[in-house]
Amino acid sequence: MKLTKITAAAVAALTLGGAAASTGTAFAEGGPVDPPVHISGNNASIGQTFFTSDKSKQAALAHIEANSVIAADETTPISIFRMYNPNTGEHFYTVSSYEAASLLINSGWNYEGTLGKTYTTGHSTAVTRLYNKNAGVHYYTSSEYEARSLMAKGWVDEGVAFIDAGQFDVYAAYNANNSQHNYTMFLAEENSLLGAGWQPAGGMGNVAFHLVETGNPFPAADTGYAGPEGPVSNGSVLPGESTPDTASNGSGPNQTIVGDNS
Repeated sequence: MKLTKITAAAVAALTLGGAAASTGTAFAEGGPVDPPVHISGNNASIGQTFFTSDKSKQAALAHIEANSVIAADETTPISIFRMYNPNTGEHFYTVSSYEAASLLINSGWNYEGTLGKTYTTGHSTAVTRLYNKNAGVHYYTSSEYEARSLMAKGWVDEGVAFIDAGQFDVYAAYNANNSQHNYTMFLAEENSLLGAGWQPAGGMGNVAFHLVETGNPFPAADTGYAGPEGPVSNGSVLPGESTPDTASNGSGPNQTIVGDNS
């Protein structure tokens, strides 16, 4: 798979469910706005001001902005933002702070902080983001073979999500009941999910890919994380999530996802 640099145009064209993100419009939820938060994005040419009267969302927007880094070269890692959809149970991961903020304000997603940091260019292994239109789920893989196999089954290639690089493992788990995947640097979270019936979904040691810096959960005070080996204070879920379905019949790393055209 050819490695492509995530440029301003590429970030602006990032898609969610086939719908391209747009820029240049301020969003309001209604009521007094105090204060507006400007999201500069991961590239200086992409900027957006988001408005909300919800105090918790204001705090989340501020956290997104604080963790946004303009990636100027291959030596500067940028944040991967972690979003959660309470209606579907999906976790979504993006390097676009605009996309994260837009999902938070416009689409009812919860913000859970950053998965970690990685590079956008200059390294050999890309993590591809794929979308299943039938099941409505995303999948992330650093395997070119797996990406091509899923595309042959009808999955949509949404391009390079970020780069597989660094010393920190990212673990993957799969829920056979709703076809969702969870990615985390925290082994305690991974083990908690596996204990609830989720299936291992990474490669060796359940590892899906690697990042260069650890994540910054939000809200930090509620996570109980002390690092990659730290405890999870809320069982197998992060703050704001409902208890996940217990998955009883997953097939492990080679799981069949609902909606595959196989």
